[in-house]
Amino acid sequence: MRSSTALMAAAALLLLASLAAADTSIVSRSEEETRRMFVEWKAKHGKTYGSVAEEERRYAVLKDNLRLIDEENAAAVAAHSSSRLGLTVFADLTDEEFSTCCLGCIDVPYTPPERESKLSARYQAADNEDVQISSSGGRRELRWPR
Repeated sequence: MRSSTALMAAAALLLLASLAAADTSIVSRSEEETRRMFVEWKAKHGKTYGSVAEEERRYAVLKDNLRLIDEENAAAVAAHSSSRLGLTVFADLTDEEFSTCCLGCIDVPYTPPERESKLSARYQAADNEDVQISSSGGRRELRWPR
């Protein structure tokens, strides 16, 4: 009895230790590594900026987005999820910029396809076919093909 209690206590301690390790598993990158990733990301996606100030601002945004990506990926690892986030072409945009440029509706008027108002020939009576008209409402009674 005592050995099973000790075993359960050890298992609980091991579980707590693994959860604590998962919380600290967020990747911490050096400034040099982050800068290198930014340069590689710019080259991959063909990004250029009009000034050094704009490039530094975009670097700061990408660095912040990278921190969020690392946090989400660490949470996914802790939850044993296979989903992972990564740097995309939009990684240098703030949430507001992304929402404005990429989530807005495109105002294109909808034009429905032109359709004939009549039924297809398959469901219309041929000129030589018997068609019965009912006395209540003038509806056409459809007949099965012979």
